[in-house]
Amino acid sequence: MNVCNGCKIPTIVSRDQTWNDDGTITLTGIPDYRMVLLEVPMLNELVSRLEAVSGPKVKTLMTEGSRMGSYNYASGLLKGPLKFVVRHTATGARIAYSKLMDSAWALGLGKIFLDSYSHRDRIAGKVYNGFNLPLLTGIVQGTFNAIEGFESKSQWTDRGQFSEVSIWMEKDARPIEKPPPSFNPPRVTAGHDLDRCKTCGMPKDVVRFKWRSEKGVIEDERTGTRMVLIGLSDLAFVYTALQKAQGVRISEVIRAVNTEHGHEMVTDGWVKDLEDLGRDLAAKGLGHLNLLRDGKKTAMTVLNYNHREFAIGRCIGAFEELHGKDFTMELKDNGPGSVTITLTKK
Repeated sequence: MNVCNGCKIPTIVSRDQTWNDDGTITLTGIPDYRMVLLEVPMLNELVSRLEAVSGPKVKTLMTEGSRMGSYNYASGLLKGPLKFVVRHTATGARIAYSKLMDSAWALGLGKIFLDSYSHRDRIAGKVYNGFNLPLLTGIVQGTFNAIEGFESKSQWTDRGQFSEVSIWMEKDARPIEKPPPSFNPPRVTAGHDLDRCKTCGMPKDVVRFKWRSEKGVIEDERTGTRMVLIGLSDLAFVYTALQKAQGVRISEVIRAVNTEHGHEMVTDGWVKDLEDLGRDLAAKGLGHLNLLRDGKKTAMTVLNYNHREFAIGRCIGAFEELHGKDFTMELKDNGPGSVTITLTKK
C-alpha cells in the first residue's frame, strides 16, 4: 500500500477523492459525484430501526437503492473506447472487475475476491469483513449492470468468516442503457481553507482515520469505530425508496438515530464543543457548519448536508449533551442542501 510521506493516508484515497473546503467529499474523476464517510455502527443501528418500521423488505430496498447509485457511479467512469472494450470483451470486463474489487478496501467495503466470471452471464465472489451485505451486494450488482449493460438478479449468503455474493443475468434480461437520475444536490460556496497536509493536500482532520488495507476496513483511531466511504447517491436512492413506502416515519427514524449519535460523540469525549462538531461534519463530508450565537440563542446552519435528518439529528444531539435539553427549536430550510437549526435556551 502506497501512502503519503507526510500524513500516511493511502495515495489511492487522496487520488480518487477530494475533501473540499465546503464540507463535501467528491470523486476526483467525477466532481459532481459526492461521497460520505459514515460510522458503520450508526449505519447498522439505522438499518435495524428501519427494518423494525418497514419489515424485511428494507433489505431488498437497500440493495436496489445501492445498485442504482453504484450503476450511476460506474457508468460515469465507463465512457468512450473504455466502455466499448469493457462491455464487449470478456478480458476487458474481467480486468475492470478486478480493479474495482482490488480498490474496495479503500472505501472500507472489506476485502473482495473474484471467484468466477462468465461474460454476459454471471459473477461470483467472496467478501471478508463486509460491512453490510444488502448495501454491498447492491454496489457489486450496480457495477455488473454498468459493465455488462443488462438487468440482473443478485443473492448474498453469510458464511460466518466470509460472505458470498452472486450476480447473474436471466435468459430474458433486458439491456440497460440509461442510468437513473443521479442524486447530487447543488453545492453552495461555504467554509474556509482547511488545514491540509503539505504533501498530498488531504485535510489534517482526516488523518485520524486509518485505512487497514489487509482487512479492507477504515477505522477512526480515536474511538476504534469502523467507517465506510460510500456514495451519496447510494444512500439517497435507499432513503427515497423507503420514504415512498413508509412516508415521514423514515425521516423520524434517521433523525432519532443521528440525535443519539450526536450525544455519543460528546459523551465519548471526541466532540468537546460545537466547533468540534463542525470539524467532524466536514471531515466526513456531511456538510459545513456555520455558528451564530446571540445570548440564549444558538443558530446552527449546515450547508451542503448529505441528508437533512443526518444534519439536524447530529446538531441537536451534540447541543443537548453540551448544553442540556431545556430549549425551544426552530427549523428553517434555506434552499437545497442547507438548513438552519435555531435553539433558544428557556
